[in-house]
Amino acid sequence: MTNKSPVTCVILTQKTSNQLNRAIQSVQWCSEVLLAWTGTDTETIPHCTNVSVSLKNGFADARNAALQHAKQPWILFLDDDEFASAPLKNTIQKLIQTPDCDVYAVRRRDIFMGKLLHFGECGQISLTRLMKKGSAQWVRPVHETLQTHTNRNIGHISEPIIHTPHHTLSLFLQKINAYTAADAKYRAQQGKQFSLFELFFFPVGKWIQSYILKGGIFDGYAGFIHASMMSIHSLSVRVKMYKGAKYA
Repeated sequence: MTNKSPVTCVILTQKTSNQLNRAIQSVQWCSEVLLAWTGTDTETIPHCTNVSVSLKNGFADARNAALQHAKQPWILFLDDDEFASAPLKNTIQKLIQTPDCDVYAVRRRDIFMGKLLHFGECGQISLTRLMKKGSAQWVRPVHETLQTHTNRNIGHISEPIIHTPHHTLSLFLQKINAYTAADAKYRAQQGKQFSLFELFFFPVGKWIQSYILKGGIFDGYAGFIHASMMSIHSLSVRVKMYKGAKYA
């Protein structure tokens, strides 16, 4: 295919899936699709660059390792349960011709329990996902974000990445368990102390914020479940911080 954009799309993945195939298909306009495999085996997907990265030190290190293999001047990051919308493709292709920033936050829209969430914690979320090569690096082992090397502002793109996670509540809970373990460890390494106040009040506050203050109630049943899961996430981090402090 000709007239591709000078963009490497880095997709962090553990195994092949229909979601991964959809992610790859959504970025065929990129000159390079780089699959960063985090599992024990590195698979080979045709017409993609396939590399192996480790999650031993967290997601930021894995993404930074994948960055070293990117060949194009611009880099777009996707997870394997996301895909680039057609409007996002059009925006990026125009934007990189005359960019006013080196790093861009991209809006993400979540489809949860078959429903597009308009409100709650995920209703208006934007994540740093597009960068000029060499302008930034990833930080934090979990809930990672791009930290810029320049003084230029971070731009914003309203055309979205579509996120389709957690096909079952059990998978959602598994991810919460894995992410909160890593988050609790990171907070302890940063000198963050366990707080009884946070244990009792932050999970409740998280639910109120997502379901009431940010309007999750208007997303119906899906909004209620998502707010409740985020409250469980908040509780789990603090329980694991307590356990870590107790047995340290």
